[in-house]
Amino acid sequence: IIESTKVMFPSHALVMKWDAWHVREWINNIVKLEDVADKFHEKLMNGPMLLDKAWTPRDMEKNLSDPKEGMGISNAQKRARVSAFIKALRENDIENRRARIRNYFNIWKDMDEVGDEEVETNF
Repeated sequence: IIESTKVMFPSHALVMKWDAWHVREWINNIVKLEDVADKFHEKLMNGPMLLDKAWTPRDMEKNLSDPKEGMGISNAQKRARVSAFIKALRENDIENRRARIRNYFNIWKDMDEVGDEEVETNF
């Protein structure tokens, strides 16, 4: 289960077993935002919470940005990045995953460490 935090898109079955530590490690290793990972850990976000379809994109944006009730991530690019990776993680289809990640990088232009071959990785 620890190794699943080192791949971009582990299986949903593995993610469902993640606790807050695993979520923090995945965000550190894959999304590459240590400060954001720490905020997720502080809020005890676990794998089932990441995959919960009841956590809508609107709720996600509010939870990421709200300084009192949420995580207080004021940087819009960091919110967009972690949100794109979480939304891609929720997808079942690899093409949909790739499209979400490509869309994020097309908008934000920081395609630094992630290439298409990495997006295909599944654990």
